[in-house]
Amino acid sequence: MRLKRKRKNQRILPFLKALLCLFISASSFAQSPVFRPLQLPEALHNTTFNCMYQDNKGVLWLGTGKGLYKFNGKEYQLIPVRSNARQIQASALYMDATSKLWVGTKKGEIYWLISDSLTAFQPKEGLPKKAITGFASDGRGNFWLSTYGEGLYYFNGRYMYNLNSDDGLSDDYCYTIVPDNLGRIWAATDEGISVCFATEKFKKVEKITTEQGLPDNIVLSLLSSGNGVMWVGMQDGGVCSVNTNNLKTKIPAASVNWKYGPVKDMMIFNDLLWVTSDKNGVLELDPATNRPMVSYHSADNFEFPKVTGLLGDNQGNTWISTNNDLILSTGPGFKQLKSLGKMNLGGIQSILQDHLGNLWYSTEGNLIRFTPGSPELLPRKIQIPLLSHTHIISLYEDTMGYIWAGTFGNGLLRVNPVTGKARLINEKGGLTNGNILAITGKGNDIWLATLGGAYHCLLGEDARTDAAILKFENFNQQNGPGNNYIYSVFIDSKRRVWFGTDGKGISVLENGQFRSYGESNGLRSKVVYSITEDQDGKIWFTTSNAGVYSFDGKAFRNYTTANGLSDNQISCIASDRQHHVLFANNHGVDILDIRNGSFTYYGPELGIEGIDPDLNVISGNNTELFWIGTRTGIIRVEIPRNSPPLNPALQLNRVSVFLGTENYIDRHEFAYNQNHLSFFYNAAWYASPDLVTYQIKLEGYDLDWNNTRDNLATYSNLPAGEYNFIVRAALKGNFSNAVSVSYSFQILKPYWKTWWFISTSIIVFVFIVLLLVRMRESRIKQKENMEREKLLFQFQTLRSQVNPHFLFNSFSTLMSVIDEDKEMAIEYVQKLSQFFRNILEYRDKDLISVAEELKLIETYQYLQHQRYGENFIMEISIPDEIRQTLIPPLTLQMLIENAIKHNIVSTDRPLKVSIYNKEKHLVISNNLQRKKLVESSTGIGLVNIKNRYKLLGFEMLTIQETLSDFIIQLPLIKP
Repeated sequence: MRLKRKRKNQRILPFLKALLCLFISASSFAQSPVFRPLQLPEALHNTTFNCMYQDNKGVLWLGTGKGLYKFNGKEYQLIPVRSNARQIQASALYMDATSKLWVGTKKGEIYWLISDSLTAFQPKEGLPKKAITGFASDGRGNFWLSTYGEGLYYFNGRYMYNLNSDDGLSDDYCYTIVPDNLGRIWAATDEGISVCFATEKFKKVEKITTEQGLPDNIVLSLLSSGNGVMWVGMQDGGVCSVNTNNLKTKIPAASVNWKYGPVKDMMIFNDLLWVTSDKNGVLELDPATNRPMVSYHSADNFEFPKVTGLLGDNQGNTWISTNNDLILSTGPGFKQLKSLGKMNLGGIQSILQDHLGNLWYSTEGNLIRFTPGSPELLPRKIQIPLLSHTHIISLYEDTMGYIWAGTFGNGLLRVNPVTGKARLINEKGGLTNGNILAITGKGNDIWLATLGGAYHCLLGEDARTDAAILKFENFNQQNGPGNNYIYSVFIDSKRRVWFGTDGKGISVLENGQFRSYGESNGLRSKVVYSITEDQDGKIWFTTSNAGVYSFDGKAFRNYTTANGLSDNQISCIASDRQHHVLFANNHGVDILDIRNGSFTYYGPELGIEGIDPDLNVISGNNTELFWIGTRTGIIRVEIPRNSPPLNPALQLNRVSVFLGTENYIDRHEFAYNQNHLSFFYNAAWYASPDLVTYQIKLEGYDLDWNNTRDNLATYSNLPAGEYNFIVRAALKGNFSNAVSVSYSFQILKPYWKTWWFISTSIIVFVFIVLLLVRMRESRIKQKENMEREKLLFQFQTLRSQVNPHFLFNSFSTLMSVIDEDKEMAIEYVQKLSQFFRNILEYRDKDLISVAEELKLIETYQYLQHQRYGENFIMEISIPDEIRQTLIPPLTLQMLIENAIKHNIVSTDRPLKVSIYNKEKHLVISNNLQRKKLVESSTGIGLVNIKNRYKLLGFEMLTIQETLSDFIIQLPLIKP
């Protein structure tokens, strides 16, 4: 804040000090909310809380000097800045209509919250260099931000525009901005209020300063009430209201001569306004009345005189920030009154608030009246004509303003509230039973519930006098509700009279007829304590041990601890003029929202335990303000107007795979081997986190809901399929209409179970089957071809070997030898016969060893050597290991025969055939000396050999012809 903020004299005159002391002293008699300091983690020690914000999901966000923190009711989570390790000083928070959280800093930086981390917002026009102090949306698509030194900016989704003092803004130093009901932006500045309206081409600013009625130009805070009123908090002028339609200013009486310091923040609750102060904690104002302000600046064993921020959440709590502390309070909605001055309150037996706002209550032997909020808070005792130990157990105000007080055993008192005189009515006055347990009425009809049945009294014209004539008509066990022991009586909106009995359930008088409802109608208790009616016309009543029942005229509905009640024994009940029913029990106060069946609890977490309420200790039926008398004092409960149903702030925070650190919450498809999923969730009920319970269900896997208090659910080995994880949260296990969140996802099938894989597999299988069939057919055909080739080869071989030339040459050789050398002739015949035997032996085989083939060749060589002598030379160079390999039979014999057939064999030109191995081949070569006239040939010898290799599926033979040699390479076949 600039120096001019200190321009006013801060000295306090002695008489003002006295007034301040009076103010603080008076506040010590007021009802006090519950204040509870929260234990902060070490990381938040010695830091400042710059801002607090609750988003549309109910999550609380804290902007501190050490960064942005998320609070779930139990843990504080620091939100990291993406691509930035340094801490930020968060100074402004806002969630827009798209649920995007905006974060502004004291250095002018702006961030978005995306996936549990902060991502920098970087418009092309750049960012401010001064601190961001507020965010707002005008409802026309413009997003506004205020700065402390550069005025206002607004962003339309494409461009960022500046609006400053040059455009008519009151001052460039802005503390906050708030939208009004007309789509304008109100800016709090050091020079008053600027009401702004802007588009891409148009800017308009209206100023509200001291000239227009503001008490002070330095405006620190703004608060829209939502009904056309803007509340203004100032440096030295306290608070005032401005009508947003005509910009007229109204100053409440409490702000005249304001001496309580700057108002940095405000919070509104029904008709009450809470504001911050630097020395007196939180100040409570009632702008509609002249009652004095109340200061709340201390609680049990701690003080908070300097308050910097206020926030009312959607669970009825109030958050208070100081320089270094965070305080959770029940706020204006729940207060306790434990003493009046030096008088301790306790043992209250009945309570009543009259039409003037006075509070009447009774203790043993006493009937006391006081006015809450009045400077004269000291109670006034009513003198009653009874013994000091008399118990007044019921109170009622009739239409004339007289207070009716029922006693236990001593009859009825009718008290004049002006004079305080009390008139005793007992048997002499026609009241035959003096145990008055409850009193009610409508108009001039008065009903009493006693231990001697019910009594009806009709007020006459003299009802305005102390001596009014009162006549009582008794309805008992014989002619009335069916039982003499009547605990309560109630007249509903249809003028039916209801009676709560001890032993006969609940009875009703309608059209002159009594009707009872008991066990035969489904009631599990015969004892009914207290009765009320809600705004929908349903009748509600409490029982001794079966909880609470509602009755819509057709059926009864039971509420017990299984439905969220704190106790099944409820002593008293009341309803407001909205949608709530209140129950008082020994553990505290339960408030049921009948729209969704949810409960709000004020119990042990607030120090309320063992209050032991009696039957008639709630006052306030059909209002929004209730007074509850207890054994330890008086409780004030005020229900906020138009409040939505209250639920825990439930969030699904993280989805992990195999308990890893990566968050998969934005992913909805997982591979088949990512089927171990864990879900991290939390439901914040800030007043009492331990009341929260959960139910989880994985649709597609779980058959029913699973109850748990854990914040983690893990599912392992999930089969492929579609799932929907649902978690719902409730208080005390009451899951009727509980808030829930869900996360749908799919575990994909392994690829071998997918349709495309199965289809492809079927196609491949069919293809393979067809291929196998084709291969089988091919093999059969190949085999047939081989057989045909073999037969052809055998035929060719036999024909070649028995052709006339071969036989003639062989016989000619034999004839020339037989005369010269008979032994050689015999050997020659043996070799020739052996050669033909080998041909016949090998012709049916597909393969024979090279050794067997060479054995045949040796015989063939002998026969040809006898014919050609040294003119035919054959060299064989085959190692032993090659001789074990395989070859088609008669292959070498046919190739040698072809060489002899096509080449000259003479003394001058001998024919040389060489057989040797080369790597994986058997080589047959001969010197090339072709005959001019070749013997006739079929030409199928080499073709036959090639086909045989092909049919056997082996490498083809190769033929090479040079100028001097003819070379054939046969592939060797391993056995």
